[in-house]
Amino acid sequence: MRKIKYLLALCISLTVLSGPVLQAEQASPVNTTIEALKDAGVGVLNDGILDVSATQAAQLLKDNPNIKVLDVRTGWEYNRGHIAGAVQINYYSLGFKKAVDALDKNTTWLVHCKTGVRSGNTLPFMKEAGFKSVIHMDGGFDSWRAAKLPVSTAE
Repeated sequence: MRKIKYLLALCISLTVLSGPVLQAEQASPVNTTIEALKDAGVGVLNDGILDVSATQAAQLLKDNPNIKVLDVRTGWEYNRGHIAGAVQINYYSLGFKKAVDALDKNTTWLVHCKTGVRSGNTLPFMKEAGFKSVIHMDGGFDSWRAAKLPVSTAE
């Protein structure tokens, strides 16, 4: 049983290595704050994190090109379809927290995974790490697909 757990952890780690090579872009701070979005009637503010639906997320990305997308799914999931321009960091990778911590904390990040569990677990870490503006897409990428929003397989 112990060998199986080790092999599973190794496979997950290798998925990270075989996924797309990503560099954390240093973006300029955005003018769109979580408070401004909430005041505009977008989403629900929960403990400093703005929760939005997939359709609200798509509109925010369209209206605010400075918002960056953080996809915390595996490389395999990402390669099967993702939001265009998303930065992908595998939640299961051993260096996950270090990679997320290296992202620009002054950028507004829209965080998602497949259904919302992994991204939901990422939010407290991002808040503790000092990220200034974080948006969480409820329902994850499954809700994005269900809403028939654009999916990219390139990049």
